[in-house]
Amino acid sequence: MTEIDTNASAKIDEYYNSTEDWARPICKDLRQLIHAADSRIQEDWKWRAPVYCFKGMLCWVVPFKAHVGINFFKGSLVEDTYNLFDKTGKEGKHNRIVKITTGQQLITNNKAITKYLKKAVELNEDGIKPALFRPELIVPEFLANALSKQAKAQNFFDGLAYSHKQEYIQWLTGAKRESTRKARLEKALDMLNNDVKMHDQYRKR
Repeated sequence: MTEIDTNASAKIDEYYNSTEDWARPICKDLRQLIHAADSRIQEDWKWRAPVYCFKGMLCWVVPFKAHVGINFFKGSLVEDTYNLFDKTGKEGKHNRIVKITTGQQLITNNKAITKYLKKAVELNEDGIKPALFRPELIVPEFLANALSKQAKAQNFFDGLAYSHKQEYIQWLTGAKRESTRKARLEKALDMLNNDVKMHDQYRKR
């Protein structure tokens, strides 16, 4: 874990004091709510924004044009019991955000947000991390067709780890010209038929 910025609290004071009139009290009330949820939570300063930590990052609180967001870094592991997490945007692989637009909305959801914060603390205390996120690996049609005609290459490719398959696919689809793609495909098939991973060719023998 990286060291906490020792000047974080002063930077956060300045940051929140400089926000628009409507957002300032929401930011400050959220700040108090976070510390009230668990006295062990520390303030940090990352990406030019306030971040709150306990054995790792828990959340940040940042004002936007029409809302103040409290973003939970492990939100995907926090059960959204009160249906607070925003559903309209993509906040990242595991991030989840609660958007607060008025002070009354914050008061109404005070206890709910506190429970989410306590869960975030619990996750960090127990060292629980979200599962590694990997998008579905899509094999381009031209490669799939070529592999279907060469059983040995197909079997070796199928047995490769996700990252090694990805290396082949990125290399092949990165060709801008059809002639380059064909040349790369021919080389790739030769390597696969000889049980060679994409970057094995660069290793010293």
